[in-house]
Amino acid sequence: MNPATLSRGSLALLLAAVLVGGVVLGGAVTAFGQDLTAPSPTPTPVSLPTSAALPDSDADGAELARLPRYPGSVRSEYAISLDDRYRLTAVEYLADATVEQVRAFYQGVIDDHGWDLADVNYAAGEWTYVLVDGRTEALVEIEEWNGLIEIDLQVSKPVARRSPEPSPSPTPSPEPTARPPAPAPPPPPGGDNGDDGDDDDDDSGDDGTDD
Repeated sequence: MNPATLSRGSLALLLAAVLVGGVVLGGAVTAFGQDLTAPSPTPTPVSLPTSAALPDSDADGAELARLPRYPGSVRSEYAISLDDRYRLTAVEYLADATVEQVRAFYQGVIDDHGWDLADVNYAAGEWTYVLVDGRTEALVEIEEWNGLIEIDLQVSKPVARRSPEPSPSPTPSPEPTARPPAPAPPPPPGGDNGDDGDDDDDDSGDDGTDD
């Protein structure tokens, strides 16, 4: 065998081995790279809570004469508490509106119903109005709640105290009636009135002549 021929055959085998090894190594590298660059699983979207819907009808209760409800709102709560000095009426409404719309409405209510605005405050997303009229006080709270507007109204009025009823006077006992005097005894029988019946004159012996 010609050494040149052997060298060529060995070289061909070596090249074939290199080519095969390169293909295998390239596949391994490609697979390894694919594992490193595989996309992360898509996160499951979190479902956000939907806005609350207005109740179908009002809760039991009554309207406040000087703090009317916002148009289209629904009464959700109603309560009355009473002590020796004050009567507190609390009403809650829910409205499908904006905070600014509700605020503008109650600004008009304050002016139209004779309230004096004692204080206004905004904290933690809630507007608070303190109203007074003499000894009567009111509170208006407006805030957003679950896509709706929650309106809390409170009116505190002094309780009229009744004057104590006078105690009835004792009925005086009737005065004892004086007894009438006893009747005089009847006269004795016979008509004797103490006269002896002699009617002789003292001067019966007088002859009527003068000495």
